[in-house]
Amino acid sequence: MTASNLVFDRSFISEIVYGSILMGSIRIRSEEIIELLSICSNNNYILIYLYASKAELLKRVNNSADYNLLLKYYDLLSNEYQKVINRIKAHIRVIELCTDQEDYLTNLLE
Repeated sequence: MTASNLVFDRSFISEIVYGSILMGSIRIRSEEIIELLSICSNNNYILIYLYASKAELLKRVNNSADYNLLLKYYDLLSNEYQKVINRIKAHIRVIELCTDQEDYLTNLLE
């Protein structure tokens, strides 16, 4: 596998968001975040950020535990993701796609 075809699902970005909201701290140092973003930038990585509205996610959940967690944390997590994504945009290209519509991938292919 080469850097040109490397794909991450979540990665360190989720650690930044979920760690700060759910755990009260993150397990990755600021220096490590900067280093990872530098590697991403130097290799011309593109972040594809998929998100959905709270209403859409509530329709997708299959059990009451997930439903309750979503109700409790969606706004906090969504806001934190947006802050992190906005900071990342200074380092690498970011494509944001809302998965509420069935044709959201069409925007990626354009």
